[in-house]
Amino acid sequence: MIKKIGTFVLACAWIFTYSAEIELVPDSLEYGFNSGFRHDLSLSESEVLRGFYLELYYDTSLILIDSIVKAPALSGFMNYKIEKTNGRIIVASVQRGIGSINFSGNAFSIFGTTRSTEGVLQYTAAINRVNLIDAQNSQIPCTFTIPAISINPGSMAEKYAGASSLGMAISPNPVNGPMTISFNTLDKVSTVKVFDIQGKMIETIDARKKQYVNGNVSAYSSGCYFAVAEANQKQFIKSFIVRR
Repeated sequence: MIKKIGTFVLACAWIFTYSAEIELVPDSLEYGFNSGFRHDLSLSESEVLRGFYLELYYDTSLILIDSIVKAPALSGFMNYKIEKTNGRIIVASVQRGIGSINFSGNAFSIFGTTRSTEGVLQYTAAINRVNLIDAQNSQIPCTFTIPAISINPGSMAEKYAGASSLGMAISPNPVNGPMTISFNTLDKVSTVKVFDIQGKMIETIDARKKQYVNGNVSAYSSGCYFAVAEANQKQFIKSFIVRR
């Protein structure tokens, strides 16, 4: 049984919802069903630790999108992006966190704002980073759920979800000097960017046609950082800890 310990909510301003629920575990590449229903999507710990990419498509117009995260004991982080084409919603790279980190005494911290449009999505949103940090580094499997997505009444759409492993790994982690970022593929990754906990980009590493890249954190301060691998216009993200 998969425990649901995190919640990511996208909701519409209309008071028009369905109560039916479908649970989806990504064992195959694609699923299709009516997005007027409530959908739960759970990912097992093995999927999270291996690194994955997840897409949700909604060929419809969304009136209001509101993001909420509830994670009293969840380590890791999640990025999501909302794009213009057909109300496409991308959720990318949920990963386990390492170390003991807390944000202002809270078990989680959210970067990003609620965005609303009229009729259709008329913008390409910047990536909204959701940090889910477990201060006690719990060994609870890192799973998450995407429930309660409501669309414009009368606009029924198909939803497709898929998962693809990049096999991204960082070693050692924690690190205090040289480190290696590796992948299980040679033809997808273009660059690796390193960001600090505030979202500031620290450096960019060329990773084209490489199965691993080397870095050195000797100049970094102690703390949590994120390595973002760009592959086929998608982003895969993994956290690492610098300890002095």
